Amino acid sequence: MKDDWRKNSQLKKWAEQLSAPDRFFRQKPEGQLAPYGHHQGAVAFAKDRPELNLNQLVNQEKSVLLYLDGIADPHNLGAILRTAWLMKADGVLYSPDRAAGLTPTAHKVACGGVEVVPLLEISQLQSVSKVLKDSGYWIFGLDHSARDSIYTKNLPPKVLWVIGNEEKGIRSTTKSECDEMISIPQVDAAASYNASVATALAMGETVRQHRLS
Repeated sequence: MKDDWRKNSQLKKWAEQLSAPDRFFRQKPEGQLAPYGHHQGAVAFAKDRPELNLNQLVNQEKSVLLYLDGIADPHNLGAILRTAWLMKADGVLYSPDRAAGLTPTAHKVACGGVEVVPLLEISQLQSVSKVLKDSGYWIFGLDHSARDSIYTKNLPPKVLWVIGNEEKGIRSTTKSECDEMISIPQVDAAASYNASVATALAMGETVRQHRLS
C-alpha cells in the first residue's frame, strides 16, 4: 500500500468497522498480492467464501439455482456470478471438467459475486438432480433451438437453469437430466446469445415471474 494510506479516512473507517488488522507496505503490492495487474493501492484478504448447502434449500418456497456445464471463458464465468449475485440466486453449481476455474480474471469480472454467491463444485449434474427434483426443483436447459421460450413458459417456484459450454452447448448426459429445454427469442436461428447474457435473461424472467406469483 502507499506510504500515506493510513491518512485515507475512508480506508481507516472501513478497517475500524470490520475490526480488520492492517499491514503496511512500503511499495505497491505486486505478484500474488495483486494478480489482476491493476489495483488501487489496497488489498483485502478473505478467509473463505460461502458454500452451497442443498439441504438448506429443501423447505424454501421459491428458489433459483444455476448449473454451469462447461463454461470455458473466465469472463463469462465472472459475469454469470455477478448476475447470480445481483439477481439473488440461491447458489451456483458448476462442473470443473474442461471449464474455467475461479481465476483472478473471473474474480475481477464478478466484482464481488464470487465472495457472495454460494458455490458448489460437482462432477456432473446427475449427482444432485434426484435430490433437487425430490425437493421440488424443475431443471431447465437453455437451448436456442428449443420450442418453448422463457417468455411463454410459466416457470415453477423452484428452478435450476443449466447453462452450456459457449461452443458446444449442454452435454448430452446433462440434457438427459433436464425436465425441458427452453429457448430465448432471437432473430437469427443460426446464432446464439453469449452464455452470460443468456443467463442474465433467464434469471431476469425467473425473478419477474416469481415476484408476480
